[in-house]
Amino acid sequence: MLRAMYVQTTQELRDLIERARKDGRIGIDLEFIRDRTYFPQLALAQIAVGDTHKLIDPLGPVTLDALDEIVGDPSVVKVLHAAKQDLEIFYLRTKVAPRNVFDTQIAAALLGLGEQISYGGLVSTVVGVHLEKGQSYSNWLRRPLTASQERYALDDVVHLLPAHDRLSAQLEALGRTAWMQAECAQYEDPLTFVPDPSTLYQRVKRFRGLKPAALAVLRELAIWREAEATRRDRPRRSVVGDEVLIEIARECPSRVSALTNTRGLHPEEARKSGADLIAAVARGRAVPEEERPQIEARAMVDDDAGLAADLVMACLRIACQGAQIAPTMITNRAGVEQLVVAHRGGGTITDHPLLKGWRGELVGQHLLAILEGRAAIYLDPASGSPQFEARIDR
Repeated sequence: MLRAMYVQTTQELRDLIERARKDGRIGIDLEFIRDRTYFPQLALAQIAVGDTHKLIDPLGPVTLDALDEIVGDPSVVKVLHAAKQDLEIFYLRTKVAPRNVFDTQIAAALLGLGEQISYGGLVSTVVGVHLEKGQSYSNWLRRPLTASQERYALDDVVHLLPAHDRLSAQLEALGRTAWMQAECAQYEDPLTFVPDPSTLYQRVKRFRGLKPAALAVLRELAIWREAEATRRDRPRRSVVGDEVLIEIARECPSRVSALTNTRGLHPEEARKSGADLIAAVARGRAVPEEERPQIEARAMVDDDAGLAADLVMACLRIACQGAQIAPTMITNRAGVEQLVVAHRGGGTITDHPLLKGWRGELVGQHLLAILEGRAAIYLDPASGSPQFEARIDR
């Protein structure tokens, strides 16, 4: 263990957190393992405060209360890369939603550096430093950590604050600071980390193939599985697999003995949880018809609408190329088709996500102009690249 890398006492950590409060920001990264558990097992924390970079061993004597508290402090910017899973750990520890987060991966996407750029790619592109990787799948719970693991972990925060400086400056120069704030606001919603139990069934593979009556049963089964996985601290699918939940929801058995015919359900699990599974089925079957889940059908796209969506997608890519932003940060094909079908239906579409907020500001009006025939896409004779242009005859 390279002791100089580590925060040695709880008071030392508190002092660093106070420095971060004065600076107004802190860089954070976590190492954790959740291969065989429901809850992520925190194995190491790394922080950057000014030019100080430290490791914190959560398995040692240093308590992380001060770090937990600052994550929820709106006066301090928390700089993380691909922040969701790390922030989930803090939320599970404190039940306090993170505030004032700057996710460098989101910032990179808003600047056209790729939708899900890796930390190494970000540092190379933005800071100009090449990082040596190779410890991503280490056993971070093993002690002592190797020197290679410690250096790898520390590298994950050494460049966070310089990257924050450069990304923030570029966002400000392009007038996208408010966009960044809007995208990172998702982390202030507890549902980002702890889903609504009534929607858990939507995480089950092939749930869309079920009818409403079976979906009501699947919803109850998914709620039971989540509670059981939490109680056992095991991954959801190691309790009962998705394919088993789908089969039970389809068959709706009324007796524990009938579960023995369910392919994929381990006999021991059937013996241990059979009564609970049958009770969940009964609850689902008792749901009134009007309260059963309804799968919103994907908008029917005929040939003409499909061609219109192709045209709108082309417009979207042109606009994003010009703005140097990843198109997937705006929407996907399904979102475009939804806009096309809504426009063809003649209803009000001003509430469509593509026409609101910063997305509406960047591309919304261009897409609407294409749909209304007020604009055209053509190939520039000189460059051969697609161009978007308002139609003067409209």
